[in-house]
Amino acid sequence: MSARQGRELAEVEPAASLAFSPDGGRLLTVSNHRGAVWDVTSGALLANLGAGESFSFGAWLPDGRTVLVQNGRGSQLYSAEGGELQARLPHPAPLAGDEHVALAVDVRENWIAEQLEDSSVILWDWDEVQRELTQLGMWE
Repeated sequence: MSARQGRELAEVEPAASLAFSPDGGRLLTVSNHRGAVWDVTSGALLANLGAGESFSFGAWLPDGRTVLVQNGRGSQLYSAEGGELQARLPHPAPLAGDEHVALAVDVRENWIAEQLEDSSVILWDWDEVQRELTQLGMWE
């Protein structure tokens, strides 16, 4: 078996989660101290997300311009291009022991799923979330 030689990314700590963009050209890494978007071909850092924030999971939204990252407090939407925080998903305030523990995005049907530590799952219709954020002036 032969493997194609790739690029090495200058990540400073082990990532908790890795996710390729829908077009395969970028990689999202999330860790205990930041999220980052990398160019797969060059290995260049394209954007830092939430410097100093601790993240557990990350995923790309179908538009390829937005990433969703999660920590125990909830999920945040960031621009994959500039790294700006765009919005936080609203959610019922977790009780002690109900931290967010898992995240998934269905790119075919535009669903976002978040799981809490108590095993409950919150499903978000991404199209509806975008409409609401646009009405609030928080989304372009």
